[in-house]
Amino acid sequence: IATDQKADEELKKINGTNVVYAEEMQGGTKQTGQSFGTAGYWLLMLERTLLFRELLILGVNVFAFETDQIWLQDPLPEVAEALAQGADVVGTHGRGNEVAGN
Repeated sequence: IATDQKADEELKKINGTNVVYAEEMQGGTKQTGQSFGTAGYWLLMLERTLLFRELLILGVNVFAFETDQIWLQDPLPEVAEALAQGADVVGTHGRGNEVAGN
């Protein structure tokens, strides 16, 4: 999901990638910007959460992560294990390499 034209164009260059351009998801770009902690940032987070909700209602699995994360190994085996144990939501803690399932 791209929220700006440049990201949309660049993502479409990756073979096998499906991109949805969500131009209306701009948070408070025009009013306050999207810097962490601003009203625009929190509006964008709300918009993102509502989008995830709609995708889940439609039966679409969502794999979301922050772009400033670094994975030192493939996280999918850990996610698959948590899901196999009945987790509906799998996430990471802010520190360390712990994986949480709920």
